[in-house]
Amino acid sequence: MKKNLKRNVAIVLIIVITILCILSGIRTRHNAKLIITQLAGEGNGYVLETSKNQLIVIDGGNEKDTENLKKIIQEKGENKVLAWFITSPISSNTGAFLEILKHHPQISIAHIYSSLNSGEWYEQTDLADAEVAHIKELLEVINEKENLPKYIDLQRRVRYPFDNYFITPLELRDNESTKISDHTIVLKVDNSFKSAIFFGNIGKQESHLFFENDKDQFENELIQISTNLENGISDELFTALKTDKIMISGQNKWENKAEVYEKKDAEVTVEIW
Repeated sequence: MKKNLKRNVAIVLIIVITILCILSGIRTRHNAKLIITQLAGEGNGYVLETSKNQLIVIDGGNEKDTENLKKIIQEKGENKVLAWFITSPISSNTGAFLEILKHHPQISIAHIYSSLNSGEWYEQTDLADAEVAHIKELLEVINEKENLPKYIDLQRRVRYPFDNYFITPLELRDNESTKISDHTIVLKVDNSFKSAIFFGNIGKQESHLFFENDKDQFENELIQISTNLENGISDELFTALKTDKIMISGQNKWENKAEVYEKKDAEVTVEIW
């Protein structure tokens, strides 16, 4: 009788402890802060600060944005970047990243995430020769022995964990299109309760793919889009999205009820949860 009582008490204690651990984990994720800074300058770049004070860079801007980005990484991350995501290898997104890899070894980058093709593949797109040359150099530097072990090839819909939240590539590319804007990686950042989506330089055709394939991803606390491309995000997709905040690289051409943060001469920083 006593043995049964002790066993039952032990079982109850295990169940209670398990429930408390689960609730603690949920609360931690729910309370996790994510601070997003939209970089000023000419290119497209975003810095995410995690609840554990680590930095994640999305793209990072063009070559002229290097000094500004270096300063932010030094001040906020003590020259350390937990992860660097490349949504598109074009120079407006990766110019600063390439400069840092080549000339600034004091900045430590733990991991590089993207989904890149060969240099010859980019020659078949609508890119100018100078852009193709930039991408080929980028690929060469990434493939150097000190950088290649850091590179992780993204897989669609895989959730990559970082501190108290996840980053998920929702779309990688439209392989039937030769327009570079249809090969942007669309990234979702979430803590299982709230989310932000980075649409990067998404084009019309890839917008349609997202509209058809990712209807469960239309509601988010924040979205990022670029409007500096003629073939940018489609009106069909933008109209379907529901969000409280919008970060726009370029001028806003839509009417909506969300808070809009346009890229201007100074950084814009938003805390989304």
